[in-house]
Amino acid sequence: MVTIWVRLRLMVAILCALLALHVVVLIDTRLNWQFTLLATEYGHRIAIPALVLACTGTFLRGRDAHAGTALLFGSALVLLIPVWQMGNITRRLPAEMQAAFGERATRGVHRMSLTSLWLGLGKPAVKRIEEFVYAKPEKNDPLRIHFFRAEQRVAAPCIIVIHGGGWENGSATEFSNWSASWASQGYAVACVEYRLAPRHQWPAPREDMRQALAWLKAHADELDIDATRFVLLGRSAGGQIASASAVDLRDPAIRGCIAIYAPHDMMFARRFAFESDVLNSLRLLRNYLGGDPEEAAENYRGASAFSTADSHLCPTLLLHGTRDTFVWNMQSRRFAQRLGKLGVAHQLIELPWAVHGFDWPYDGPSGQITREAIDGFLHAVAAD
Repeated sequence: MVTIWVRLRLMVAILCALLALHVVVLIDTRLNWQFTLLATEYGHRIAIPALVLACTGTFLRGRDAHAGTALLFGSALVLLIPVWQMGNITRRLPAEMQAAFGERATRGVHRMSLTSLWLGLGKPAVKRIEEFVYAKPEKNDPLRIHFFRAEQRVAAPCIIVIHGGGWENGSATEFSNWSASWASQGYAVACVEYRLAPRHQWPAPREDMRQALAWLKAHADELDIDATRFVLLGRSAGGQIASASAVDLRDPAIRGCIAIYAPHDMMFARRFAFESDVLNSLRLLRNYLGGDPEEAAENYRGASAFSTADSHLCPTLLLHGTRDTFVWNMQSRRFAQRLGKLGVAHQLIELPWAVHGFDWPYDGPSGQITREAIDGFLHAVAAD
């Protein structure tokens, strides 16, 4: 019986070690991306039972028992790295946010919650979602807004959320826990559909954002929103649309822009796009922008906030994982440097453990940082 337990324990230890490996080794495939997301955002919860199981080695003897103990202890320590790195960021984040956006950015924001981090408690419930058609660019293909009404508040600031999906996929109903959380804090949330590639190319998504913004303003009273306070928020491809639209629309009602793991320089993206990469990003760019730069130069430039931004751009918050293999974190880093030269209020938060989609797990280390940063940003640029 003891022998069977030792072998089972060793098998569990090996599985933990294989998962922990994804925290320190980057393997660029879709399957390994999913395992890396699991290891970096939920690994701290796996580390605790791994440590408990390792302690049982005190009563066991033999090579397999010692190997299992070593693997379990080592795996647990590696799986806890993101939490340790998160702690370092949370300690300096308030001062950095205050320096970028003023004292209001540190008031009344979410702070790290241990019950949320370790137990997943406190996740907001998704309540009523209203659905509206804001445009009908084609007869049988209406564009919708999935609307979360601000709770217990009228004339609320409105967050316009633009989904990701490589410009070809994705859904406006994704990340509903995040939208519900902002609604519970008194922000209206409008999750906007837009026309997708390859059938529709840039600048179609920008024009969809223009129409969505106009529709929201026209219906501000019935939606209980303030038509002078909007924040654009996009993830991945949606972040590109958000930053480029914030520049191009030049609307003073857009008080801020939040771009999460997004590309902002399409020429730079094309330079490092290959058919052989995990997304076939070369195909994505050609389908979205109408070909290569020599064929669609204006689309590449117009879709690049890096190229079109000027000193009048609204305050901008950027978040990116340094281990992102889908969208290189240099996209956000270069854009932040550009905004610095232009004198635009901005903040770049880089997460050293994080990969693409790091905010999908609402309660993980990346989710904790993202919630604190976005709460502070919204309070600074859009709150009363």
